[in-house]
Amino acid sequence: MKYINILLFFFSISFFSCSKGPKPIVYGKDECAFCKMTVMDKRFGCQIVNSKGKHFNFDDLSCLAGYLETGVIAGDQIGGTYIPDYTGSHALLPAENMFYVSSEQLHSPMAGNIAAFSSKDSAIKYSQSLAGELVTWEQIVKDND
Repeated sequence: MKYINILLFFFSISFFSCSKGPKPIVYGKDECAFCKMTVMDKRFGCQIVNSKGKHFNFDDLSCLAGYLETGVIAGDQIGGTYIPDYTGSHALLPAENMFYVSSEQLHSPMAGNIAAFSSKDSAIKYSQSLAGELVTWEQIVKDND
Protein backbone atom coordinates (compact mmCIF):
# COMPACT_ATOMS: atom_id res chain seq x y z
CA MET A 1 0.00 0.00 0.00
CA LYS A 2 2.87 2.35 0.83
CA TYR A 3 4.35 1.90 -2.66
CA ILE A 4 1.03 2.62 -4.33
CA ASN A 5 0.73 5.90 -2.41
CA ILE A 6 4.27 6.87 -3.46
CA LEU A 7 3.50 6.06 -7.10
CA LEU A 8 0.25 8.04 -6.98
CA PHE A 9 2.11 11.01 -5.47
CA PHE A 10 4.72 11.06 -8.26
CA PHE A 11 2.06 10.51 -10.93
CA SER A 12 0.05 13.48 -9.65
CA ILE A 13 3.17 15.70 -9.64
CA SER A 14 4.01 14.76 -13.23
CA PHE A 15 0.39 15.24 -14.31
CA PHE A 16 0.14 18.76 -12.89
CA SER A 17 3.60 19.80 -14.11
CA CYS A 18 2.51 19.20 -17.72
CA SER A 19 -0.36 21.68 -17.64
CA LYS A 20 -1.32 23.08 -21.02
CA GLY A 21 -2.61 26.29 -19.47
CA PRO A 22 -0.44 29.28 -18.63
CA LYS A 23 1.78 29.32 -15.59
CA PRO A 24 2.81 32.50 -13.85
CA ILE A 25 5.84 34.24 -15.30
CA VAL A 26 8.45 35.07 -12.67
CA TYR A 27 9.16 38.66 -13.66
CA GLY A 28 12.75 39.71 -13.11
CA LYS A 29 13.91 36.08 -13.25
CA ASP A 30 12.42 34.18 -16.22
CA GLU A 31 14.20 34.45 -19.55
CA CYS A 32 12.70 35.22 -22.95
CA ALA A 33 12.88 32.10 -25.14
CA PHE A 34 13.66 34.26 -28.20
CA CYS A 35 16.03 37.08 -27.20
CA LYS A 36 17.26 35.57 -23.90
CA MET A 37 16.69 38.81 -21.98
CA THR A 38 14.97 38.74 -18.59
CA VAL A 39 11.19 39.16 -18.74
CA MET A 40 10.47 42.29 -16.71
CA ASP A 41 7.17 43.97 -17.61
CA LYS A 42 3.85 42.37 -16.56
CA ARG A 43 1.98 44.37 -19.19
CA PHE A 44 3.85 42.69 -22.05
CA GLY A 45 5.27 39.32 -20.89
CA CYS A 46 3.59 36.49 -22.81
CA GLN A 47 3.77 32.72 -23.09
CA ILE A 48 3.44 29.77 -25.43
CA VAL A 49 2.65 26.32 -24.05
CA ASN A 50 3.48 23.47 -26.39
CA SER A 51 1.28 20.40 -26.81
CA LYS A 52 3.44 18.53 -24.27
CA GLY A 53 2.91 21.22 -21.62
CA LYS A 54 6.31 22.97 -21.82
CA HIS A 55 6.12 26.74 -21.21
CA PHE A 56 8.07 29.33 -23.25
CA ASN A 57 8.12 32.91 -21.95
CA PHE A 58 8.63 36.07 -24.02
CA ASP A 59 9.22 39.67 -23.00
CA ASP A 60 6.79 41.05 -25.58
CA LEU A 61 4.70 40.09 -28.58
CA SER A 62 7.49 40.90 -31.05
CA CYS A 63 9.69 38.21 -29.48
CA LEU A 64 6.81 35.72 -29.48
CA ALA A 65 6.11 36.44 -33.17
CA GLY A 66 9.83 36.23 -33.97
CA TYR A 67 10.02 32.86 -32.24
CA LEU A 68 7.09 31.57 -34.28
CA GLU A 69 8.70 32.84 -37.50
CA THR A 70 11.80 30.71 -36.85
CA GLY A 71 9.69 27.56 -37.20
CA VAL A 72 11.18 26.08 -34.00
CA ILE A 73 7.66 25.18 -32.99
CA ALA A 74 5.00 24.25 -35.53
CA GLY A 75 1.45 25.47 -35.21
CA ASP A 76 0.16 21.97 -34.48
CA GLN A 77 2.63 21.71 -31.56
CA ILE A 78 1.20 24.75 -29.79
CA GLY A 79 -1.14 23.88 -26.93
CA GLY A 80 -1.91 27.53 -26.17
CA THR A 81 -0.67 31.09 -26.50
CA TYR A 82 -1.26 33.47 -23.61
CA ILE A 83 -1.00 37.24 -23.52
CA PRO A 84 -1.45 39.58 -20.54
CA ASP A 85 -4.32 42.02 -20.35
CA TYR A 86 -2.57 45.40 -20.52
CA THR A 87 -4.98 46.82 -17.95
CA GLY A 88 -5.99 45.37 -14.60
CA SER A 89 -4.23 42.34 -13.13
CA HIS A 90 -2.20 41.54 -16.28
CA ALA A 91 -3.46 37.96 -16.13
CA LEU A 92 -2.33 35.70 -18.99
CA LEU A 93 -5.33 35.05 -21.24
CA PRO A 94 -5.79 33.09 -24.49
CA ALA A 95 -4.35 35.12 -27.39
CA GLU A 96 -7.25 34.41 -29.71
CA ASN A 97 -9.69 36.07 -27.29
CA MET A 98 -7.75 39.33 -27.02
CA PHE A 99 -7.97 42.67 -28.84
CA TYR A 100 -4.69 44.32 -29.86
CA VAL A 101 -3.44 47.89 -30.18
CA SER A 102 -0.24 48.93 -31.92
CA SER A 103 1.22 52.30 -30.93
CA GLU A 104 4.71 53.77 -30.71
CA GLN A 105 3.60 55.29 -27.40
CA LEU A 106 3.33 51.87 -25.73
CA HIS A 107 7.13 51.44 -25.37
CA SER A 108 7.16 47.66 -24.92
CA PRO A 109 10.44 46.00 -23.87
CA MET A 110 11.59 44.93 -27.34
CA ALA A 111 9.90 47.80 -29.22
CA GLY A 112 7.10 45.63 -30.58
CA ASN A 113 4.76 48.28 -29.15
CA ILE A 114 1.66 46.11 -29.18
CA ALA A 115 -0.60 45.68 -26.15
CA ALA A 116 -3.46 43.23 -25.63
CA PHE A 117 -6.83 43.94 -24.05
CA SER A 118 -9.52 41.52 -22.91
CA SER A 119 -12.22 44.04 -23.84
CA LYS A 120 -12.78 45.53 -27.29
CA ASP A 121 -13.99 48.77 -25.68
CA SER A 122 -10.70 49.10 -23.77
CA ALA A 123 -8.69 48.42 -26.92
CA ILE A 124 -10.61 51.10 -28.84
CA LYS A 125 -10.22 53.59 -25.99
CA TYR A 126 -6.45 52.99 -25.75
CA SER A 127 -5.96 53.06 -29.52
CA GLN A 128 -7.56 56.51 -29.59
CA SER A 129 -5.66 57.88 -26.58
CA LEU A 130 -2.31 56.50 -27.80
CA ALA A 131 -2.75 57.48 -31.46
CA GLY A 132 -2.55 53.78 -32.27
CA GLU A 133 -4.38 51.32 -34.42
CA LEU A 134 -6.27 48.11 -33.79
CA VAL A 135 -4.48 45.03 -35.13
CA THR A 136 -5.51 41.38 -35.25
CA TRP A 137 -3.79 38.32 -33.84
CA GLU A 138 -3.30 37.10 -37.42
CA GLN A 139 -1.45 40.29 -38.32
CA ILE A 140 0.82 39.88 -35.31
CA VAL A 141 1.82 36.27 -35.97
CA LYS A 142 1.63 36.63 -39.77
CA ASP A 143 -0.36 33.40 -40.13
CA ASN A 144 2.48 31.20 -38.80
CA ASP A 145 0.02 28.76 -37.26
